Amino acid sequence: MYNWSIPSSLKAYIDQVVRVNETWKLNTENRQDPYIGLLEGKQVLLLLTRGSQGYELGGYNENIDFQTNYLKRVFNVIGIQDITVVRIDGEANDPVVYNTNVEMAHQRVVEFIETKFLFNS
Repeated sequence: MYNWSIPSSLKAYIDQVVRVNETWKLNTENRQDPYIGLLEGKQVLLLLTRGSQGYELGGYNENIDFQTNYLKRVFNVIGIQDITVVRIDGEANDPVVYNTNVEMAHQRVVEFIETKFLFNS
């Protein structure tokens, strides 16, 4: 997380991927959600890291996490609904807590791989 959002290099990449009539098309009949994603059936694993903690739902920093919902929305617009989020928070805080968070994130990634790829053949 950079200043509660995403780095400019990732934003520039997203701007190259989110293309009308290539990754999404416009549905003028639905003003509430006019995007029809063209990349259906895909999966995304978001690996997010933040220097502090409390960005999870109900956390004390939830209201300033513009990273998670932004990235989820971008992928939803292009048609990707199957999104798994793995967070590693607290790098700037207690090293013991941070190392525990890294270990838990590692386990979640392993579970994601085993669930989504190894057992769905």
